[in-house]
Amino acid sequence: MRLNISTVYANAGVGERGDIYERHDDQEWPSQPSLLTVEVNLHGVIWTSYLALHAFRKNASKSGKLVMTASSAGLYASGPLPLYAATKHGVSQAITEDQIIKEY
Repeated sequence: MRLNISTVYANAGVGERGDIYERHDDQEWPSQPSLLTVEVNLHGVIWTSYLALHAFRKNASKSGKLVMTASSAGLYASGPLPLYAATKHGVSQAITEDQIIKEY
């Protein structure tokens, strides 16, 4: 049986898991902030999109529709949520009109 995947929605979103603006003791270097937001919101969408394109190539039509969901936080400044905004901006810039039209 041949699997035909016609549409994939690459949608992921989790809020920030910490305060990137948190102050630390001057005597110690802070530990790395949680990057879960980046891993889910950006890496998750990229990985989903990558797999979708692979699946589309296996379709008899060699085509499919990929929808990548971002947020208005990717378009406008979002001071209290810098990592979230950065991931949503990354998603909104991951695909351009030229890439959409290009044969994959």
